[in-house]
Amino acid sequence: MHQVTVDAAREKPLEFRQLRYFVAAAEESSFTRAAAREKVAPTTLGEQIAALEREIGGPLFHRTTRRVSLTATGQALLVEARVCLSAINRAQQVSRLVMQRQQGALRLGVPITGNPPQLDDALGACSRRYPDLRVEAHRGYSARHAQALLAGRLDAAVVFGVPEPTSTLSYQRLAVVELQLVCPVASALASQDQVNLSQLDGLALMALDANLSPALGPALISTACGSSAADVETADSLEALLMSVAAGGNVALLPEAVTSTVTWRGVCYRSLGPGGLGIELGISWSGGSPPAVVACLLDKANWWEPPSTD
Repeated sequence: MHQVTVDAAREKPLEFRQLRYFVAAAEESSFTRAAAREKVAPTTLGEQIAALEREIGGPLFHRTTRRVSLTATGQALLVEARVCLSAINRAQQVSRLVMQRQQGALRLGVPITGNPPQLDDALGACSRRYPDLRVEAHRGYSARHAQALLAGRLDAAVVFGVPEPTSTLSYQRLAVVELQLVCPVASALASQDQVNLSQLDGLALMALDANLSPALGPALISTACGSSAADVETADSLEALLMSVAAGGNVALLPEAVTSTVTWRGVCYRSLGPGGLGIELGISWSGGSPPAVVACLLDKANWWEPPSTD
């Protein structure tokens, strides 16, 4: 097992951003991708990692023209850096929680259509436990919620689908909700109580832009129908999607948590059979363990179990 040591004569505190850039480069195996992830110039990221290597006293990466890989020292530092960053994130969460308790606010990102019914009971239970708690619901799309979480503008967000794993965002499934077909009222499919996916063969497929909601993007309906995502038309908003379907040229898939709260003239929703399809509804937050109010939210819905300490 390699240990990371620093010459005591040269030792000085490592900077938080250096560790963050180092972890990003290690996880991306690329300085360019790591810089894009951290929203800094590649030269800036490279300079900070070089400074970190000088402080450590040796190289952390094997560098080639195509990719970078960790040295033995880098592998040892990666373990400790993740622990350090997790502790810093947790400290930030605790500080935000104190502010929440003082201000009585939980900044919660919810789907663009509003609070899903699956969350109402849990929110009510949390309000009874924290009588002064005020929930600030911020409507939006999953991708934008993720950005707001990373920037500290939200404390938690309810999202559809499992987000891409990152070192700074955590996720817990809340429930699996039914996917329903969105079709024009004038369509022959509208006369059926249930629609088989095979009946969508040859129809024009539509989905939300993946940059808004990756889980509800073209891959969702193209995978379900066995077609290419490149053939799926995309909409830059939920309203644009419903408008296009109402015009009679497209069909789409949306979660029941959306269809149960949104009505649109010229559009109807139908269940999928047999067996149907589902998509995860979950909650995401920044850091490792959820902040106390978020943990309460998950606990009241029996959705979250603290990790085992065995």
